[in-house]
Amino acid sequence: ELIYTAERTGVGAYLGAIKFFPRLRFLQIAGAIQGTEARHTAVIAGVLNFLFDQTIQVAPGPNVNNGIDQPINPEDVLAAISPFIVI
Repeated sequence: ELIYTAERTGVGAYLGAIKFFPRLRFLQIAGAIQGTEARHTAVIAGVLNFLFDQTIQVAPGPNVNNGIDQPINPEDVLAAISPFIVI
């Protein structure tokens, strides 16, 4: 569950950070990373579904934001991953 949460949150985090990128070059790099995070999320969801009989969607459904991942703001990113952070 940690890996799935981290990857899924990473997808939304990159989308939510778009407004903070000052240069197009940084945005292009972030877009490439976001795409990789999305593929990781899909594979992990598929594995969890197959091995543990979960019912996780491997991609956003067409009725949710037209099938596009949702951006997540920084505060919600921290809330999602904070249970996994040990200081």
